[in-house]
Amino acid sequence: MVKDVALQALEVAGRSVRLPERLDGIIARFEDGSVSVQTPAVERRIARLESIGRRLVPALLFGALLIGGVLLRADDAVFGTVLMVASIVPLLHVLFTSRRG
Repeated sequence: MVKDVALQALEVAGRSVRLPERLDGIIARFEDGSVSVQTPAVERRIARLESIGRRLVPALLFGALLIGGVLLRADDAVFGTVLMVASIVPLLHVLFTSRRG
């Protein structure tokens, strides 16, 4: 029992002696900017948000062109039809681009 206590005391003393050196090393890495944190869950969510954003812009453009064409067609049939036909391009982009990013 005394031997176990003595061994534990030696181990604690050894750690206590090495602790300042280890802390200096950690602080130096923080100051150098060499510490990196990897968060795969956050990176996956950001990638998903970017993918949604890439599909959202053409979808909004499709809606704006289609609604604008429908509203404008009553006054100017040619320009209204052109806008509705032009809305096909962003619609196809939304439908056929990869969802995986």
